[in-house]
Amino acid sequence: MQQQKLPMYPTSSEATGPQLDRARAQGEAYRDALTYLVEEVAHDGGTWQAGEYTVG
Repeated sequence: MQQQKLPMYPTSSEATGPQLDRARAQGEAYRDALTYLVEEVAHDGGTWQAGEYTVG
């Protein structure tokens, strides 16, 4: 899945650059944990896309 970069407004107080970096890192950690659970724990598990989300 290709990461889409949305434009940020300079006056926005919703999130800072470091906060967005942390959020991306959390998403990657979630994906890694899901991959581990599906491939190593649930022998008949799988993943699929639900919109922009990966579920398993």
